[in-house]
Amino acid sequence: MSDTRAISIEVNQSWQSAMNIYCDSHQMSNDKFVRLAIEEYLANHEPVVSEFARGYQQMGEINREICHEFDACEQELDAEL
Repeated sequence: MSDTRAISIEVNQSWQSAMNIYCDSHQMSNDKFVRLAIEEYLANHEPVVSEFARGYQQMGEINREICHEFDACEQELDAEL
């Protein structure tokens, strides 16, 4: 963890208590708990993010094709103006 940065988070008292209980029972610091929670969240949500990225890439090609189809119309309008 040579390239770490400090962050600040706010949690309500209930979450703080639950985190403290968990950390105490697992001999874990709150910092480690938060790091693991973030890693877990990203690992579980990465497939969704990747799927969105693929969808945007596919739509990008479709959007380019649609725009290309209307190039002539836009050029005609520009000529009229």
